Amino acid sequence: MGSILLVEDDDVIAGLVHELLELAGYDVVRAAGAGEALAACSNGARFDLLVTDVVLPGADGPALAGELQKRHPTLRVLFTSGHAADLRPFLQKPFTAAELTAAVSAAIA
Repeated sequence: MGSILLVEDDDVIAGLVHELLELAGYDVVRAAGAGEALAACSNGARFDLLVTDVVLPGADGPALAGELQKRHPTLRVLFTSGHAADLRPFLQKPFTAAELTAAVSAAIA
């Protein structure tokens, strides 16, 4: 179905989202922050979609997305947050499994 780089600093949320996306058929690599996400991409790995929290320690999701899209211009992005954000595509936390998979499916298409 596609490969996803999931960047989420809350371990409980990251674990749940990781599991839900794998159950939906996606290959998922998890990173706890921007540094781990950049490292995951530096070894030549290619992802179809970046799912990132807007607020991350050390960097924010939009800055991370911009940096990764410089390296991989076709990388699509889905932002998530518990706070309102003027970003697209955006998935407001908390979300259901159905909302997550629908948003990922739309973003990756």
